[in-house]
Amino acid sequence: MREDILPDKEKAKALVKMADELFDRGTRLPLDEFPTPNLSDLYDIIHMLLDAHLVKEGIKFKGEGAHFELIEEAKINNLLSEK
Repeated sequence: MREDILPDKEKAKALVKMADELFDRGTRLPLDEFPTPNLSDLYDIIHMLLDAHLVKEGIKFKGEGAHFELIEEAKINNLLSEK
């Protein structure tokens, strides 16, 4: 469910920092030896970055289907494409 919230630049910064740290961890684990954690981390990184951008704009998603709605909103805002 989409919620309009007050834009939160501090939360956006924190999400980007967490995504950077997760990406850093992922670069230290070989993908061929640890494919599942790496792919899970990559998904989480993308999710955090999209969430950071939208929270900064005052948009938040909660509840069942929030991940799907986040991705759909990112496509509408040209943050992601079908490719």
